[in-house]
Amino acid sequence: MNSLSNPEPKDLANNTPLGFEEPMRKENIIIPRCKLIQGQSPELRDKTLKHIKLGMIINSLTKDEMPPEFVPIFMYSQWLKFNPREDGDPLYAPGALIYRTGDPLDKVVQEEGKFGKDGEKPTITEFLNFFSFFPGSDMPVIVSFCNTSLKAGRELYTLAKMLGGNMFSHQYSLVSDEKSNDKGDFYVLKVRPNGKPADDVYKKCMGLYQAFSPQRGNIQAHEESEE
Repeated sequence: MNSLSNPEPKDLANNTPLGFEEPMRKENIIIPRCKLIQGQSPELRDKTLKHIKLGMIINSLTKDEMPPEFVPIFMYSQWLKFNPREDGDPLYAPGALIYRTGDPLDKVVQEEGKFGKDGEKPTITEFLNFFSFFPGSDMPVIVSFCNTSLKAGRELYTLAKMLGGNMFSHQYSLVSDEKSNDKGDFYVLKVRPNGKPADDVYKKCMGLYQAFSPQRGNIQAHEESEE
């Protein structure tokens, strides 16, 4: 039906779509993540998600494939500790998040965030989170880099600093790259500079920066997982 003859009903007093009269509180908004589909991702076992493929980058909330270009708006670091999937704490589900901090001087980060004397992996994981906007998408998304993709996150931050201006003065391509090791095949994130965003995108990013950057320590991210 023609949308002009059947407009979306709104509260004419404030132009708000009906059902959203409650004032928005940012703590009630969940920001989706870019999720890189690996061999153990549960989406591959969901028969309703027939479009999901290995190495695909999706919106963790909508399950849609993400557009290839994105604009990082600001970055914040986190350290997350997950319950091991084998021989973990029985009080938590396997893989469940059991500790989170944004403080690099946190005692748990200092004690568990480094490799052991005999090469033991850290038991708390560093995340570089880029609060981002994907032109063509309707919502901000968090692009997280950790583990084998942590290097790409550091490269993105370095590129953003070297290119100058606000972080959202430049846009980038986000792709997945297949790798192999003694445990099998897996995918990592890679980024490449891709020019400047359009003026309307830059203005959108400025608005998102002003709205969310002061609350970066309280952002509710969707699907924090050890994937």
